[in-house]
Amino acid sequence: MMVEKAKSERIPGYCALCWSSCGCISIVEDGCLIAVEPDPEHPTGKSLCGKGKAAPEYIYSDARVLHPMKRTRPKGDPDPGWEQISWEEALDTTAAELKRIQRRSGAESIAFSITTSAGTAMQDGYPFVERLRQAFGTPNAVASIELCAFAKDFVYPHTFGVPMPMSDVSNSDCVILWGNNPGTTWLAFGTRVAEAKKRGAKLVVVDPVRVGAAAKADEWLQVRPGTDGALALSIANVMIKEDLFDGDFVREWTNGPFFVRDDNGQFITGADLEQGGDPKLRVVWDEAQARLAYYDTQIGTYADSKIGVVAALVGAREIETIHGTKICRPAFERYRDLCNEYSPERTEEITWISADQIRAT
Repeated sequence: MMVEKAKSERIPGYCALCWSSCGCISIVEDGCLIAVEPDPEHPTGKSLCGKGKAAPEYIYSDARVLHPMKRTRPKGDPDPGWEQISWEEALDTTAAELKRIQRRSGAESIAFSITTSAGTAMQDGYPFVERLRQAFGTPNAVASIELCAFAKDFVYPHTFGVPMPMSDVSNSDCVILWGNNPGTTWLAFGTRVAEAKKRGAKLVVVDPVRVGAAAKADEWLQVRPGTDGALALSIANVMIKEDLFDGDFVREWTNGPFFVRDDNGQFITGADLEQGGDPKLRVVWDEAQARLAYYDTQIGTYADSKIGVVAALVGAREIETIHGTKICRPAFERYRDLCNEYSPERTEEITWISADQIRAT
């Protein structure tokens, strides 16, 4: 008796189990997923992590919950008494409870808990949960994320006001991974880093543990946990003293030239210089014209853009304001002075990284 050969299909797509969205090929036999392989023809498909390859185990696991389940016994009971219910009942019950709490205590009494989009299938669903949360009217989102993505998703927007852009690794001569192991948390990016290193880019990794990219780095800085700030200031100190930074870039793309008041540590604005002045204007010293100039933070250029402004990065000035004469310094000068406090020798005591290695980096 002839046994009918199983019908096999190779279906191209991408893995949705994290935001890396690695290109893959799903192998299906007789309607069942039996394996997932990398798809080298896909832009992010050169490799696939263990989580992606284990997709068939997730799908056919005996522990997988296939239907909405309702508890029928009190919490704390050894047996929850789960009962299968329909999706309609589950959605209606959830909506009714949300509305009941909203009427009683306000929308702000509800928090939406969202698992990490970096390590789960929520990478596709996250925006829809956020839409629901905002439509419901609560500002409370309990979100979780990997430590190495915290800087990208929270620190960068808080510091610069915009989301962190995609790193241009393919055109970089030096790649720095600071507390970030993309081979574990973002495979597609890890692949691009590996390609850049193969091309000749220098790879610097700051991490207490020599794992992943740190094991292949040209420079591994084994920083003492909790002392990253001191290390960053010390490296910047060396770069400033040895003139290893791009001054024009600092002038054009940072707040380095903006004057900061010595008395309160705040940026001086157009509203400080004249009654009814614009608080969105920042003030710099134009070295080319030997005068004060305004920078418009709304449009991202100098108010008098027809005249080329060469903004000073250092130099204290006495500026007449509506509050009296104030001594002000460019933000870059204040940053430079802070960096000066972290010589490589002092930083070695703090971070446990040698002064020589700090300078070499």
